[in-house]
Amino acid sequence: MGDKAFIYLTAPGVAVHELSHAFFCVLFGHKIIEMKLFSPDEDGTLGYVQHTWNSKNLWHKTGNFFIGTGPIWCGIAVLLTLNYFLLSIPPTAFGGNFLSALQSFFQFFSHPGIWQRWQTWLWLYAVFAIASHITLSPSDLKGALSGFWILVVLLLLLHTGAAFFPGGQNKVLQWSTRLQNSLAGIAIGFAVFFAALALILFLLAHIKKR
Repeated sequence: MGDKAFIYLTAPGVAVHELSHAFFCVLFGHKIIEMKLFSPDEDGTLGYVQHTWNSKNLWHKTGNFFIGTGPIWCGIAVLLTLNYFLLSIPPTAFGGNFLSALQSFFQFFSHPGIWQRWQTWLWLYAVFAIASHITLSPSDLKGALSGFWILVVLLLLLHTGAAFFPGGQNKVLQWSTRLQNSLAGIAIGFAVFFAALALILFLLAHIKKR
């Protein structure tokens, strides 16, 4: 498959990528100047969201982190949504550690009937398109980094301020633990998707060569 064919085949993934940036722009009060959901250019640009913000506004500056990393959060959210509506898989279906999650994943897809449903093939295409463009560009990372340090400082201030209230630090710790567990669960599910997708694509390529 040529580069041009791949770009157009995975165009929905580009649109999700750019919409993710736009979503967090709106959420954090940035002004969107121009947006192209899919506009391949010779310099390698596939789409973009141009936005402005007030450099003196703390909320705007913090938003840069989420705007830059938006394709990861929204991409995962879209994948989990597709799991639920196309395959009836709840977000918590593949919990546990990576190996147990991977085993559950393959047990689910080893059932012959699953491949007789058009929803499965639509899901496979959607995962391929979205996962192909869920990564961050250098400009995405640069923008995210500018907001990352603000976010770190705010979290440190929150943790320090909680020490002055009865049970405050315990509540912050509980919140942090729940957040870490949630992110770990999402990361495991994301890793399972990529591992399974890589194996499926490898098998399809092997069959095609034969």
